[in-house]
Amino acid sequence: MCLFATLAHGGLTVLGLALVGFICMIMNLVQCCFTYSCYLTLREREIWIYMFLLLAQVLLNTLDILGITDGEGKNHLQESSLQQLGQFIALAMCVLVGYFVGRASYLFRKSGGLYGGLPHGHQ
Repeated sequence: MCLFATLAHGGLTVLGLALVGFICMIMNLVQCCFTYSCYLTLREREIWIYMFLLLAQVLLNTLDILGITDGEGKNHLQESSLQQLGQFIALAMCVLVGYFVGRASYLFRKSGGLYGGLPHGHQ
């Protein structure tokens, strides 16, 4: 699932560059690199850090869609409908990636992790 998350964040980086904006692009680029690192190492701590970062991104995307993060000076700047559509797509993809990575991480931990199928004492 981390490979799926890496590819999804890579696609969202391009979407953020083309449609949404700089902050969305940078957040997805950082998460793309971070999930690739999680994919290579399979460390549980990094996966939970990624889940926390993903939760923060979902919260920031939601606040941006609702217009809460817009400052007082940005009242005259309206986002185009294409930019709002890109934000909705990024938000939906982040929620789906979070669900699938969280579920895979839970099942991986529940099955015993890296040493799940070995008898006791044979690590």
